[in-house]
Amino acid sequence: MAGTATAVTISALQINTTIGDYLFIAVNGTDSGPASCSTNTQYQFVLNLTTNEGQQTMALLLAARASGATVTIIGTGACTSGFSTVETLGSIQY
Repeated sequence: MAGTATAVTISALQINTTIGDYLFIAVNGTDSGPASCSTNTQYQFVLNLTTNEGQQTMALLLAARASGATVTIIGTGACTSGFSTVETLGSIQY
């Protein structure tokens, strides 16, 4: 099952260059039905930044964070972006 965070705000974004090209995403609100692998208590989603889609999605996330807008984030249902405890981001609606 994929996690879905509906009508939430983004509370934190983190890039840790010692880990690699990944953006970690925390939300204010409920992530309903997160993937069973998603056990990280600080971040609900992770985004791989090595693709054009990842870069475009990061720009959207930054705009949403800066404006305080509510968004809906949907995970992929898996923890496949190199982190076994954070669900991979599937899509964002802004």
